Amino acid sequence: MTETDYDAIADTYSRTRQVSEHVIAELQSFCSITTASRVLEVGCGTANLIHALVDCTGCAGWGVEPSEGMRRHARVNSRLNVCRGSADCIPF
Repeated sequence: MTETDYDAIADTYSRTRQVSEHVIAELQSFCSITTASRVLEVGCGTANLIHALVDCTGCAGWGVEPSEGMRRHARVNSRLNVCRGSADCIPF
């Protein structure tokens, strides 16, 4: 098994990866996410999923991603922050 170079594929990934509205609806329903919620996505890639969840629910969101290329495409705002890290070393 070869390891994917996410820095190398970040531009294409950002242009082609779409968020499923069904996934957002399921997360919001199952987890009861509200404007008071704080959500962390580990391995967030370009943060499109956590960004959509923040937009949809008004929650506060954080993304953790080891690839600088992926983080570069993340659209952060006052309710969403993305930082460097990985599942084995979460900076929280």
